[in-house]
Amino acid sequence: MSNLIRLTKLFLKDGFGNKENQSIKEKGNYKKILLGIFIFICLIPLMGTISFGTKGIYEVLKPMGQESLIVGALVMSTFSVVLIFGMLISISVLYFSSDIESILHLPLKVREIVSAKFITILTHEYAFVLFITGTIG
Repeated sequence: MSNLIRLTKLFLKDGFGNKENQSIKEKGNYKKILLGIFIFICLIPLMGTISFGTKGIYEVLKPMGQESLIVGALVMSTFSVVLIFGMLISISVLYFSSDIESILHLPLKVREIVSAKFITILTHEYAFVLFITGTIG
């Protein structure tokens, strides 16, 4: 069980482009941090647009008594995004990652490696769902 948790942490760090052998004081790390902050700042208007759009649609549907349609539409849009990104993330984590060569010679069971990769994919998917549903409120 501890191997599974360690592998999951390693795969999550590797999935975000963090390497253990890089020092914190390297210039490249500051660029990555600034890029992450910039991307988050750029996503704030998108989150606002989704939130205000949802409120606008709700106000249109309320006089007709069809407020429940918005829930179904939001669930379907969330499902669509999770399906598309899930396929991309699964392919990226399972096939295009370069970590297999470094962990294959370790005394780990195959089910621990596959389970850790599955938990990594699941964590990425939950992050997408939280982002999408967090903008609705």
